[in-house]
Amino acid sequence: MSRLVRADTNATGLVTFGGAPVAMTLSLAGGAPLSAAVAGGVAPGQPAPSSVDNYSARIAKYVPAEIIAFYLAADKLFTAPGGQANVSAEQGALTAYINSHLAGFSVIVFLVALVATPLYIRLQAETDQPWLVNVVMASVAFVVWTYTIQGTMFIQTGTYDSRIATFCVLVFTLLSGFVIPSGKLAAAPPKPEI
Repeated sequence: MSRLVRADTNATGLVTFGGAPVAMTLSLAGGAPLSAAVAGGVAPGQPAPSSVDNYSARIAKYVPAEIIAFYLAADKLFTAPGGQANVSAEQGALTAYINSHLAGFSVIVFLVALVATPLYIRLQAETDQPWLVNVVMASVAFVVWTYTIQGTMFIQTGTYDSRIATFCVLVFTLLSGFVIPSGKLAAAPPKPEI
């Protein structure tokens, strides 16, 4: 199974939007899917090949879970001990500097993960996958999820509100499943060798 959302090869634009969150396959008495039986492409008893991920799979694949896991671990390194940025005389100069600049370090962690998101998604792309749409969706998902999980950057700057976070993740989760990449962008440049 690929990490990226598969393209709709019948799409006419950059992206298409699915009409329903649930796809159903109707079958004839012989067990062949109705669409395959009408087209004559699949023998009875054989499953029809799926060229497009379903709604649930698209939602899951757009969220860059590996990058969010990195962010969670790295971001918590720069959370003030006890919720305060107190610096005691017993701490070293580096610890004192980090504790007095937590907001800056949290922004750096956020930016590193945000820049890593498109690089990671591009490296995960297989031949002829629409990686550009996946990069955009994964980047938006990263920002939404880091806000939702109370990233230190948002706490330190006073921009976090749990109601806004909940609303954003609900809206993104609902709408992202409707975005289906087009096969028009599938001809991507070759993957960089690392």
